Amino acid sequence: MCSGLPSEAHGQDDITIRIIEEPYRQPNAFLVPYFEGLLGRNLTVDGQAIEGNQIGLGIGTMSTRRANVLFRSNIAWRQVSVPEDPDSKFGTFEIHLGAQLHPLRPTLAIGNTAVRATCGALGGMGMFTDGPTTATVEANCGFSFSSGNDPGGIIVQMVWRPMEEIFGRYEDDTARVFAHAGGWSLRLGFLVAPGG
Repeated sequence: MCSGLPSEAHGQDDITIRIIEEPYRQPNAFLVPYFEGLLGRNLTVDGQAIEGNQIGLGIGTMSTRRANVLFRSNIAWRQVSVPEDPDSKFGTFEIHLGAQLHPLRPTLAIGNTAVRATCGALGGMGMFTDGPTTATVEANCGFSFSSGNDPGGIIVQMVWRPMEEIFGRYEDDTARVFAHAGGWSLRLGFLVAPGG
């Protein structure tokens, strides 16, 4: 009679590790609510050149599928006012379409914060409260800031409007209130990535 210990077979499992470099979690789209203002706007009111105030609120979208240049759309309300006359407020409702450069890979990193240089150009129409409905154009440039691989964050831009904008007219249809061409404003927005 023979007895023996059961033999055990020791094997080694192969483990494969694949490292994938992801610039950030891919969202389906960005929602971009934003505020605009802080910088004055050169106006002419009843033939007098003055510096007015401007503010704006809007919401935009940037559709993305792993691309550096994104489709951009904005719906916004902007208003200019005359400091000497609080009742002189003139606004415009705008719809814009265009393109926005927003790189997949960060331009630089500061600690855990990813910084991306961004710029864009959009065009569409503005429906002025006391003026005509006309073509409007804007160009923007700035930076977006996000944490780690999360694409959500904030975006800070300078916005340039190269065209003269008529906010109000006389009865004979000549311009009564208009903003000079080449106006600048500062825009602060939030990048919301619900599909990320």
